[in-house]
Amino acid sequence: MAKLEMIGGLAAFYLGLAYATGIGLFLGVLNLPSITNAEQKLALVAENALLFHGMHLAIYVVFGVVLTVFVFALHETLKSVAPASARIGSVFGFVWAGLLIASGMVTIAGIAPALALLETNPSAAALY
Repeated sequence: MAKLEMIGGLAAFYLGLAYATGIGLFLGVLNLPSITNAEQKLALVAENALLFHGMHLAIYVVFGVVLTVFVFALHETLKSVAPASARIGSVFGFVWAGLLIASGMVTIAGIAPALALLETNPSAAALY
């Protein structure tokens, strides 16, 4: 049990670090709030495609996998104290993890086609 709690703690650390890094990158470094239209956002993505791929992988796909580990560890820790809450919370946690993984994979898969379309038809790429 102590090993599972340690793994859960490490997972929680990664989750917090990933969110803080993502917020710092998207708000501070890339300044996404200053982007006012889709064409500008696509231009920013085109300039920083590798960074966008990496960050979406880290804060969606890997985050979702690590969240699954965290939810399992939290469930095992809480099931003897609050079994109903542990079960309900685990269901929501696993669903959230799945949605994060799917969302990240869709975003990563959509970057290349949108950027390819940007070269030929910028207004259509903005709708992508």
